[in-house]
Amino acid sequence: MLVNNCFPVGIQDVPISEAIKFCLAAGRYRYVVTPNVDHMCRIYDDSSMRRLYAGADLCVCDSKILQYISILKRSPIRNVVRGSDLVQQLLSGVEKERRVFILGSTVDLGPAVAARFALENVAIVAPDFGFEKSPQTLQSIVSQIVEFDPDLILLAVGSPRQECVAELLGARLSRGVAVCCGNAVSFAVGSSKRSPRWMSRVGLEWLHRMFQEPGRLIPRYVGNLRIFFKALLQ
Repeated sequence: MLVNNCFPVGIQDVPISEAIKFCLAAGRYRYVVTPNVDHMCRIYDDSSMRRLYAGADLCVCDSKILQYISILKRSPIRNVVRGSDLVQQLLSGVEKERRVFILGSTVDLGPAVAARFALENVAIVAPDFGFEKSPQTLQSIVSQIVEFDPDLILLAVGSPRQECVAELLGARLSRGVAVCCGNAVSFAVGSSKRSPRWMSRVGLEWLHRMFQEPGRLIPRYVGNLRIFFKALLQ
């Protein structure tokens, strides 16, 4: 795979078809991350975050803004693979008898995924907020995933919580793939509304989300403007 090194972690510059093939292939355990601008800002600032992303088996670009920055740095990333598109296509392409485990925000995501994509073996755990601060809770979650023996694991609890779980699973699972995907499962079943396609194509997906959750996202997005200083001037 072609690796782009214009950011602190290498980006595998592959089309979504190759990412899907990687995720659906049988083999050893591996995990996938899809960094966006918010993730990349924290990757610059936090060595533990950088380690989690550098340790992934597949790291694809989930942001047109990062793509634009890579062009300005004269090391263009050609492929943007959004986590929401990746999860949608994975759930549409996985065989119905395959075992799918979801770590998500609400327990109703499990039945919703099973019904929407006609899957026969779906399990879900929806941990309490702050679960990542309890080593005992983390190990309990990992044990439940291992016991289910999944083919596909969708870690949809936000970064860096999901990446921490993905890393821990590496010591316990011998097979399967974990995809760190944030809100992508909610998008896939329609419980959260995605931005119009034209906004995604030009890199304005963040604006659509900001209008949906202004109180939470405006401060985050203002803070994320530092990506231009970090990526272009440092």
